Amino acid sequence: MIVPEGILRMRSLLTLVAALALAAALASTHALRTDRSAHAAFHLAEIHELLVGFNDDPDIQYVEINQRGLGQNFVGGTRLVAFGPTGAYLGVVLQVPNGVANSGDGVRWIMGTPAFEAASGMQVDFEFAPGIISPGSGMICWGATSGESNPNAHVDCMKYGNYAGPNTPNEPSSPLSPSNCFQSMTRVIPATFDASSPPSDTWADDPNANTYALATPSPQNNAGITGSLTTTDTDSDGAADCLDTDDDNDTVPDITDNCPLIANPGQADADSDTLGDACDPFPNDADGDDDGCTDAQELGANHNAGGQRDPADFWDFYDVTGDRGIDLQDTLAILAHFGHGPNDDPFDQLADRMIPGQYAAQPWRTAEASDGIDLGDALNNLKSFGDGCA
Repeated sequence: MIVPEGILRMRSLLTLVAALALAAALASTHALRTDRSAHAAFHLAEIHELLVGFNDDPDIQYVEINQRGLGQNFVGGTRLVAFGPTGAYLGVVLQVPNGVANSGDGVRWIMGTPAFEAASGMQVDFEFAPGIISPGSGMICWGATSGESNPNAHVDCMKYGNYAGPNTPNEPSSPLSPSNCFQSMTRVIPATFDASSPPSDTWADDPNANTYALATPSPQNNAGITGSLTTTDTDSDGAADCLDTDDDNDTVPDITDNCPLIANPGQADADSDTLGDACDPFPNDADGDDDGCTDAQELGANHNAGGQRDPADFWDFYDVTGDRGIDLQDTLAILAHFGHGPNDDPFDQLADRMIPGQYAAQPWRTAEASDGIDLGDALNNLKSFGDGCA
């Protein structure tokens, strides 16, 4: 069949138009990627709030994402990553497992730690474990689905503290630290925002403006629920404990005070266990429960040094072998008496932490409450593997 010349010309013209349209689309996409390195439907979004530490608890952390339009809920597979103070890549903090339900300009979603959830009373959309984000200074980036160690692959980055590493293109630097213990680092949002033509520096910021501010944390999840973090001020002097150098106003600085939260200007310590009499449950006995850890060690913040335990409870530090540490030898000692009960012979009371009815449950228990030695004792002992106060 012979195709008329006019039809051939029309086909050629249509082909040329399609090719030009495709080239224009590719050029537009390239320009967008060059501007913000975005490559997905969720590219109109920003890191809005960052908190790393609150009330001297470095494990209270969250990263809040602010959407800038519809279709920003397809975030499954995106990654939140951390960089150190000098720009060293620290690793993936979280790979988001799925999308969020709600989208729209100003709609938010949040990633955070279990400690943050407990402190704020709210449920995060996606939970991550603490320990990767650098507490004092660094940079976090979110949005890459691959090549996440390259900041330019992400939708947005936020630098904080005295970060001295490489800058991502068009990202403003900030001397503000999110770990000042009672405020979050928050991105300043302009009064107006045109999602179809975002500013070239960041999605929401003027290049000459102070784009970050320290503010009262206002975390909000995708369901619109807002959490609340309460600052501790023991002496009611208007200064948060985490910034106050003398929390109990007894003229003794916290760093040397043997009871930093209870006024004791004389620093009396009858049993010389470094815990002042004013806050020592056993002021005349350095180890009131005779479990091998001093009262001061048990009241400390670091569980690896015997802390976060009850100085009056022998069983909460489940040291079977008496070496003031919880290790494999303790587990083996428990297993050596596996299946034995209190009426059996032999029965090692130290291998079963429970005297029925005598001790109430505590969140830091390292073995189960039972009247015999079983697998639960061994497994719960392993939860505190490595704890000690030697």
